[in-house]
Amino acid sequence: MTVKKEKRKKLHLCADENLTQMAYRKIKEMMLNYDIIPGQRLVFVHLAKRLGVSPSIALPPSPL
Repeated sequence: MTVKKEKRKKLHLCADENLTQMAYRKIKEMMLNYDIIPGQRLVFVHLAKRLGVSPSIALPPSPL
């Protein structure tokens, strides 16, 4: 199994879900499970590494 397939399997990516949606869902789950606690500083590089995605996926959307 290639690394990409292995990562996708590990991330539990749904068929109709892209990486950004998956990251959003996982971050939300982490907050609800108190893996991320209120007031905790988030370092996007560390968060992305924890999620197994590139840091640009874990960044909040920029305002238009």
